[in-house]
Amino acid sequence: MGFSDGGNIAVKIAGRIPEKIIAIIAVGSNMSPQGLKTMSRIAVRFLYSITIGLCRFSWFDEKAQTLALMIHEPNIPVSQLNQILVPVLVLTVQFDVIRRKHSQMIAKELPISEWVVLKYSGHNLLKWHAKRANGIIFILL
Repeated sequence: MGFSDGGNIAVKIAGRIPEKIIAIIAVGSNMSPQGLKTMSRIAVRFLYSITIGLCRFSWFDEKAQTLALMIHEPNIPVSQLNQILVPVLVLTVQFDVIRRKHSQMIAKELPISEWVVLKYSGHNLLKWHAKRANGIIFILL
């Protein structure tokens, strides 16, 4: 199970060593930077431009590195999604930073997947609505 970048990593691992994976739950994940909503991409680039100038302070350096990853990563090709032959739950939320069509495309390209959209939730679903998310994941398993 992976949330946000953790879901991206789970998909990458399943593409590289599928024999080690039995199922994936990807929550709020994207396969490319274009999966972020436009306003989210603009905000990330703006914050990056500010933090890059303040990198002499360690906290800003760490933030700049994180924001750079959001600008340039992940880059998981559709062909890799097509090769993942384990069940995948693509869990998205109503108020996410990830475009809904992008999440739907991910689920469509995975051979064995289920796409679920949780209403009244945002990108930090697992943090703010852990019991609700766990209940839904448990039911779907």
